[in-house]
Amino acid sequence: MAKKTDSINDGVMFLNDGKTFSSTARVDENGVFYVKAFGDDSSWQGLKYSDLNQIISYHKNEMKNKYDRLFKYYKGQHTAIVDQRVKADFKPDNRLIINYPKQLVKAFSGYFAGVAPDISVTVNDDDGGREKEIEVANTVLKHFNRLNQIDKFYSEESKYVDIFGRAMAFVFQDEIGQTRLTEIDPRDGFIIYNDGLQKIPVFAVLYTGKTNGTGADLYDTANLYSYEVEVSKNAKTGLNEVNASVKQIIDFKIGSDINDSYIEFNDSVLDYGRLPMVEFLVDRERMGLYEDVMTIIDAIDSAMSEKKNDVDYFGDAFMKIINFKMSDPKDEDSADLRDKRIFEGRTDGDGRTSDIGFVEKPNADETQEHLINRLVQTMYDISSVVNLNDREFTNAASGTALKQRLQGMRQLANTKASSFQKSMIEIYRCFFNINGIEDMVDNIAIKPNYTEPIDLLDISQSLVNMMNVRAAGGISLETILSNIQIVKDAQGEMTKIELDRKTMNGTDTEIKPIMKRNDNG
Repeated sequence: MAKKTDSINDGVMFLNDGKTFSSTARVDENGVFYVKAFGDDSSWQGLKYSDLNQIISYHKNEMKNKYDRLFKYYKGQHTAIVDQRVKADFKPDNRLIINYPKQLVKAFSGYFAGVAPDISVTVNDDDGGREKEIEVANTVLKHFNRLNQIDKFYSEESKYVDIFGRAMAFVFQDEIGQTRLTEIDPRDGFIIYNDGLQKIPVFAVLYTGKTNGTGADLYDTANLYSYEVEVSKNAKTGLNEVNASVKQIIDFKIGSDINDSYIEFNDSVLDYGRLPMVEFLVDRERMGLYEDVMTIIDAIDSAMSEKKNDVDYFGDAFMKIINFKMSDPKDEDSADLRDKRIFEGRTDGDGRTSDIGFVEKPNADETQEHLINRLVQTMYDISSVVNLNDREFTNAASGTALKQRLQGMRQLANTKASSFQKSMIEIYRCFFNINGIEDMVDNIAIKPNYTEPIDLLDISQSLVNMMNVRAAGGISLETILSNIQIVKDAQGEMTKIELDRKTMNGTDTEIKPIMKRNDNG
């Protein structure tokens, strides 16, 4: 039996072994829902009402708890330190929160999506004679991207994925028929996949809040269901219980037993030809950027809080006065004591020595500093995010040296970019399909732009070497341009070069290889 969502050291929320709802529905250990939407004979059978009820209930209870915990940490509400047992009244009890989750997300998301990717419809080798169609597709694509502020959308999706491990995007038509796009918090919607080899998405649920409880719209590739959900709290278990029914907003059939029947539609109401919801993720585990280091973050909070407690302790330290009798404050000796700020201790005849000082407890300052430094470094190492405030990073001698330090984060960004590209293509399929140019989707090229330092000297030296290789017939100009960091569009750059050549009265027909001078001139 699947275990309930649990915690480790009050720092990590996770889903253990998934859960099987019925013979036709389950959720895996990564929080992905599956139904057997196709029968044994590969015929479509859809989704049962009872399975949908259990899936929504699981999402509302188990998965939402995990997402809420992750988001609280991002917002600086670290429950492990806040909910720690209260110390005695006479002891310092600081609860410092060092918001590393937000710092990690800002650093990586800024690196990954601080500059929007280059998105265009390109010409493939077998696209001869289709230049006009590609030009039209590019115009349509640019309009869609401007209308939906694709740079902001891309950045928000990146942030959500870093926080929750996944995010949703939803395509819809606005009141004047324009195709719009919005990011969806994974607490507000999810996708159900077919339980087959390909794991294709077959249903999407988007919470709407239409009723006194919770409303939800259920989508398949061609239809819209209005799903009304009443959520109530179980007094014994404390869990949310879901009672749902499907509203008849368009013509569909209901079997005699609503729980065992499949939801069926007669009419198609969507024009995208696929689900209007797309999932964004980094990998199949769907773990947030800091989910793996939450116990380390809790340890940093605890260590910093104890360090502050030690500072407060020394500020409130007790003074000890042993075998020393103070004079009356009105006496001249006392006034002299205040002026000179010196205690003069005397040894009595019995041999006892006076002692004046503060009661001190053992000092572990060096040990604490070493622990905190190790915890911070380990946190950055495991999350594969570079500490931008590290002196060794900021003091790197060149752009090349900085790039080497960014290598681990770049590898993570490449994995994320590959997954994001697939999701973006699915969004453009919806848009291109409704505009009748779906065959142009395969020509879409998405090139990420990471926020990295640019070493112009290194670029110029590489260009010299590549142009010399080209002179020997070993590489094309397009390949050279596509490997130069400051060139965003190789084909566009070649067009500009050709225009520049024509404006120079045709003095050269092409770019010449750059040869290094030798001592003979």
